[in-house]
Amino acid sequence: MQPGAHGAIFIEANVNDQGEVTSTTVVVNETGRAALAAQNEAALRAARFYPVVQKGKRVPFIYDYRVTY
Repeated sequence: MQPGAHGAIFIEANVNDQGEVTSTTVVVNETGRAALAAQNEAALRAARFYPVVQKGKRVPFIYDYRVTY
């Protein structure tokens, strides 16, 4: 937790069919702290997901991430 930080950060992550995050975009940063948003974005880039399977095939997807301070 960041002392004095208030607000929410919303990040969209594009995840490929292997469950790897390929890109991220900070959509909203209500905290006003760019470093805090960058820290959350870096953690999300390091994440790995189970692939989504539709009709027997792995498909890419968008993951919406939100953290509130």
